[in-house]
Formats: sequence, C-alpha cells, structure tokens
Amino acid sequence: MLRHLYANLKTGAALPASQVVRTLPRGLTGSVANPITVANVPPIQLVAGAADQITFANNVVTVAD
Repeated sequence: MLRHLYANLKTGAALPASQVVRTLPRGLTGSVANPITVANVPPIQLVAGAADQITFANNVVTVAD
C-alpha cells in the first residue's frame, strides 16, 4: 500500500479502491509460527472485485465478508 500512496503523492496516481485483503493464516509447526510469506498477505488489487469492495453509501459502511 505504501507504494500506491507514494505514487499518489508524487504523481497524482489514483489510489486503489477500499477493499478487503484476504489474508491466509500462516499456521504452526509444532508450537512455532510458520514464517509469513507473500501467499499469506496477497497484494492490494488496483481494481477490487465486487466481493472485496468496502463501500460507503447513505451513511453506511459496508465491508465484504
């Protein structure tokens, strides 16, 4: 997200639409947490799918499940 913010500040590039980023739990090996990988935290999409959009209308914020 910081690269999107930087581009917005430097060039006026549009920020991605508000969206849910669907992370995956990293799990455990025994009692030790597995390392976080790119698979656990996918990138923010420039265009959010309908099922991932966070919207605001009529004073109501709707966050996708």
